[in-house]
Formats: sequence, C-alpha cells, structure tokens
Amino acid sequence: MTTVRQLDMPCPRRDPNPAARTAAGELRSWADRFGLLQDANREEILRRANPAHVAARLYPDAPPRALTLAAQWLAVNFLVDDLLDAEDDCGRCEALADHVVAAFDGATTTADPLIPAITDLWRRTTVGRSAQWCRMFRDDCALWLWTYAREAIDRVGDRVPGVDEYRRHRRLSSGMLVFTDLVEVASGVDLPAGVRRLDAVHTLRSRTSEYMGLVNDLYSIDKELATGQVHNAVSVVMHHTGADLARAVDAVGELASASLRAFEEAAAAADTSDDVRRCVAGYRLLMRGAVDCCAELDRYATPAVGPQEGTPA
Repeated sequence: MTTVRQLDMPCPRRDPNPAARTAAGELRSWADRFGLLQDANREEILRRANPAHVAARLYPDAPPRALTLAAQWLAVNFLVDDLLDAEDDCGRCEALADHVVAAFDGATTTADPLIPAITDLWRRTTVGRSAQWCRMFRDDCALWLWTYAREAIDRVGDRVPGVDEYRRHRRLSSGMLVFTDLVEVASGVDLPAGVRRLDAVHTLRSRTSEYMGLVNDLYSIDKELATGQVHNAVSVVMHHTGADLARAVDAVGELASASLRAFEEAAAAADTSDDVRRCVAGYRLLMRGAVDCCAELDRYATPAVGPQEGTPA
C-alpha cells in the first residue's frame, strides 16, 4: 500500500460528531423509503463509504438536522461517483446531470429512485435558505456532475490532462464545493450576497475543495491504478513528469500544501465578520475531516468487488 507522507493540516484532529448514530439511522430510513438499497451494488457502495461517519468527521460540530442532511448528500455523492467514475459514454454522464438539475425543480425525469430521493433531499435542505444560497448549491452540484462528462471525453480520446489543468478540474470534480455550501447550513449561517461574491471567499471555497480532492487522490491512488483510472493527481504527475509513484505522491502532497497556504492567505484577507469566521472554521474542519476519513475507510484503499450498476437514464 502506498504511504502518504505527513500532510500539512488546517487544524487539529477532532472527535466525530456524537450525532453520527442518529444520522446513520435517518440515512437508512430515507434510503429505504426511496428504494435506494434494493440494488445490492448500491447497498455495498454505501456500506463501504459509510456516509454518516464521513459526515461526522467533516462536520463535528453540526446540529443533528444538518448532520443528517450532510450524510444524505454524501450518500448521493458516493452513489453517483461509483456509477460514473469509469463511464465512457459522455451522453450518459450528461443525462444524469440533467436529471439531477431537473430534480431541483421538482421534475421526475427518470424512473431511477435516486432522482426522487434527491428531489426530497433538496426540498428539505433549502428550508430557510436564501435564494442566492440555493442558486449557489444548485450550480455547484451541476458543475460537479458535468465533470464526469469531461472525464469520459478524456478516456475515449486517451487523453491525460496536464497537472495545472487537472488541479483546476479537481476543484469541481471532487464534488466538495457542495459540502463547502453545507458548512453554512451546519454553522447556522447564510452569507450576504456581497460577502459571498468577494474574491477571498471564492478562494476559500475553491481551495478547500481542491485540498480535499487532492487528499482523496493520494489515498485512493492504489485503487485507481488497479482499475486504470487516470483522473488522479498522482497518475497525472507520473504521466507528465516521468516520476515514479513515491515521488509523484510527494509532489501531490506539495500541491495539497500549496492549496492550504492559498486558503490561509485568503482567510487572512477575508471579511472579519462572525459569519465569515464561522465559515472559515468550518472549511478547516472539512479539510481535516477529509484526511481522517480517507485514512480510515476501505473505500479509498481497495476497488469494489463485483460489477458496476448502470447509470440512471
């Protein structure tokens, strides 16, 4: 197993959120209600991913309702990722993105139970949220989903993105912008429109997502090399620089450290209101939680056993 060097951390390790057990039960009930676990492959995906535990690491201070919402959005993220991560059909990737975005408008465009489940989750998540927050969350989710089509095009064309290109791509493809949005829910914050548009706040969010994506790449490199996945920062560095695995892992660790330094520079330049400070603290917990989860879960170390299920259509 590849050894990941000691990473630069944004904050000390925290105990998981004590409401994790409640969130796990709510997640199970919700998934059962929408038939998400009727397929054995999907049930195995969620067992290996353990969304409630991940949510408890990422949001250690969140109240129970916010933690449950985060666990359910993580379940969506894990299910979609395992369905589309190796998909070569760009059209199928685009179709799923369209179905999910339509679900935000209450449209049921497919018989797949994942879509009505997302419609329900979206309805509950947006209670009390501003129109701008809702638009941001919807856009971030769509940007994440569309990265699967981009990767499918690369695979079909036997193309490996450059290191800088991939790093920008990873900010979106990690799906973690959605979870920076949920920091506001977990913190009881809804940032004013003018604050959310500040360059420093944009940088805080994008660097958080980038750091989390690079950490995921470091811990999943053995699994992805075994399955031929090229959309991993370590694989990209190896392809373009000729570095061996150990040197490429160190190089990606340095990229993660650079992301964290850029985050801290933006934090120093950001608005100093209480709401922004709470968000900054929440983003740091997200990054730290990502490191702890990746080191703990089997999902990031070994490939799933058995065939992948078809994508919703």
